[in-house]
Amino acid sequence: MEEAKEKILVEFGGLDSTEFEELGKDRVFDDFRVRSGIKRAADLKSLFGESADLEVVPYENFRKMGLRGGRLPKIKDMKTLLRYVRKYNEAGIPFNIPLNGGGELTGDEVVRVARSVCDGVRGSLYELQKIGVLNGVQNYVTILRDELLDVVKELFPDLKTVASCIKFSEPDQEKASVLFEEAFRKYDYVVALPQQAKYDFLKRFESNAGQLIVFPHLPCAEKDLGKCKAHYRFLEGIKGPVDIEIAESFCGDEFDPLVLRAEEDLIPLIRMGVRGFKFHRYPGWSPSINGDLVEDLISLILEEGVS
Repeated sequence: MEEAKEKILVEFGGLDSTEFEELGKDRVFDDFRVRSGIKRAADLKSLFGESADLEVVPYENFRKMGLRGGRLPKIKDMKTLLRYVRKYNEAGIPFNIPLNGGGELTGDEVVRVARSVCDGVRGSLYELQKIGVLNGVQNYVTILRDELLDVVKELFPDLKTVASCIKFSEPDQEKASVLFEEAFRKYDYVVALPQQAKYDFLKRFESNAGQLIVFPHLPCAEKDLGKCKAHYRFLEGIKGPVDIEIAESFCGDEFDPLVLRAEEDLIPLIRMGVRGFKFHRYPGWSPSINGDLVEDLISLILEEGVS
């Protein structure tokens, strides 16, 4: 009887680079990054295919997209984004469009933006689902507001849903736990903030470990998670005096997206069943340049994990 493979999910930025301030200035280079991502995904599946059922998921959105969140995308328009979605999907690789903004909106405003054709949300998600179905893959959307989740489930049932880590930027651990438990019931996957990706906190969700996605690199050292939400508001363009003050003190010194956490921090998470990992889009991480981090991580999962 064939031994079951470890199912592992790895998210990475679909278009990362530090060489250009705006990738959109050089379409040839953009295409190269996509080709590099596709090749790296194929290389990883070839390397670990006998032992792991590996799903590699690039993620990105575009600048004028409603509810896009605080990170400024390097892609300027929906047409370009969907062209890259199509390239990845045609190679059998799903794509994730993050819509983790709108924290300052009322529920009715979120629904109105989500249903509005002119802001690009509905059109882009319609195409995201359509392109995936045509290529036999199930694409993803990352969501902050549950009101948007309701719209996505109604209109785009073939998309997998991911709860944004910003949803859990609650200083009180017990209140954060309630938010996690609600998210596990509603979403396919749930992303923990880097500071929450510790066994001492996440062990309470062991029965949902297969839905968890964690950041495997050194986290921000900021202990006040309330500041994370305020910082994200600042990135979204909400820049009151308090937001500016908070932004100037961010992020904590330990944060480093190019260095994996110590094995003694990762192994307890792996042993409890966590198989989803997410690498920051910025600065400069990509599967082609820093792919050794992914190889090290997958190797550790296969050594320490128990199916």
